[in-house]
Amino acid sequence: MEEKAAKKKRVIRDPYVWEIVVILAVLVAVLSYSLIVLQVEAHIPFIIVIVFTSLMAIRMGHTWEGLEKTMLKSLSSVLQAIIILVMVGMVIGAWIYGGIVPSLIYYGLKMINPNIFLVTIFLVTSLCAVATGTS
Repeated sequence: MEEKAAKKKRVIRDPYVWEIVVILAVLVAVLSYSLIVLQVEAHIPFIIVIVFTSLMAIRMGHTWEGLEKTMLKSLSSVLQAIIILVMVGMVIGAWIYGGIVPSLIYYGLKMINPNIFLVTIFLVTSLCAVATGTS
C-alpha cells in the first residue's frame, strides 16, 4: 500500500534556466510572428504560449489539476479589475456613440487658448482623476 502511495506522489522541481529561456523565447517568437508577420490579434498566440508553458510545467512534475487551480486563483484575483475596465469601456463607448466626447472636444478647443493648451489639459485631467479617484 505504501509503495503505491509513494509512486503516486509527484516530485515537483524548479525549472532549469534553459527551460525558462526556452519558454521566454517561444513567447517572444510566437507573439512577434503573429503580431508582425500575420498581423492578427494577440489572443490565439497567447493561448498557444499558455499551452506550451503548461506542457513545460507538466514536464516539471505539476499536474493539470494543480495548473487549473492556480490559473483560476490568478483569474479570480484580478476579476474585479477586469469588470471595472469593462464597465469603463462601456461608458466611454456610450459617450462616443452619444456624441458627448466629440462635443467636449469641439467646445473644449473653442474655450482653451492654444498657448496654454498643455497646461490646461494637465490641470483638467488631474482634476478629473482626483474627483473620480482613478488614475
